[in-house]
Amino acid sequence: MLALVTALFLLAVGSSSALPQELPVRHEANAEEIALIQSCIDDTATGSDLQACRGRVERACFESEISRDSSEAFVCHLREYEAWEWARNAAYSQLETRLQETAQSARLELLSGAREAWEDYQIAECDQRGTQGNPPRVYYIDNLNCWSDLLAQRTLDLNRQSAAMELSHP
Repeated sequence: MLALVTALFLLAVGSSSALPQELPVRHEANAEEIALIQSCIDDTATGSDLQACRGRVERACFESEISRDSSEAFVCHLREYEAWEWARNAAYSQLETRLQETAQSARLELLSGAREAWEDYQIAECDQRGTQGNPPRVYYIDNLNCWSDLLAQRTLDLNRQSAAMELSHP
């Protein structure tokens, strides 16, 4: 999904002389970015606000970048998305493991279906939000922001489900 957005972004901006011709097709979240997200998730488990979580990786990226052209903005948004994608995948893995340990195969199967449906929703919702008459550069950054917002919400929801299982099946 993200590779498609990145490829389309590259096509949209590829002819612009103001942008570098080479952008990463995919950025893998690094340990520092994952730690920023994980610390926020840990804080959220104790009542912190989700809005405080979103944007931590982007802000760190923008603070470290020298210039502020469109391609670097895209990279910072991409880094945020990748960190949340990592956190969401880790949350799914944790919940799946807990369901396997407690022999809840029916719920595990439902979780798999919910994951597919949620990913379809994420694509449709963010595409709908991004088509508000924005130019291509803004559209792709808006999509990444939307995806990051939804990933953050889903990650925290999955973590709450895992925590509830810990309480009910120690």
